[in-house]
Amino acid sequence: MGLPNICSFDNCGQPVYGRGICSRHYQRVYKNGTLELYSKKPSPLGTVKERLAHRTNRFNTKARDDLFAAYGYDCACCGESRREFLSLDHIGGGGGKARRETGITGGIRLYVVLRKQGYPSGYRILCHNCNQAVSHFDGCSHPRKDILDIMSIGG
Repeated sequence: MGLPNICSFDNCGQPVYGRGICSRHYQRVYKNGTLELYSKKPSPLGTVKERLAHRTNRFNTKARDDLFAAYGYDCACCGESRREFLSLDHIGGGGGKARRETGITGGIRLYVVLRKQGYPSGYRILCHNCNQAVSHFDGCSHPRKDILDIMSIGG
């Protein structure tokens, strides 16, 4: 005979969703890693959601690291190097047009596309302040200190 078509968990009586248990109990296993309502002892690997979040975070961090390796680790304008302040800039503008044409709004999806394209020219790393100044005003108000030093030595 085949398996019964009702949940095998303590007189549940609900139809089977998968693995011999109903949808409610299946979701409990998915969330907690166990059939217990609340997991008393967490799984050493974490819940499915935690493992997925960890894997996604690792993927996103690698994509961002690869982007910095290709375009530089500091702001092309002011030299800011703290990663939490850095962003990707379209040289000469055109970011809005590119987002409308490709449907990619930015972030990790854009980084992955640029990786597949071999990190083409036309992009640079700017801090958020310089990026906003370049896109909304005539340009950034603080040129890089190392560029000023070179200009003072030569002049």
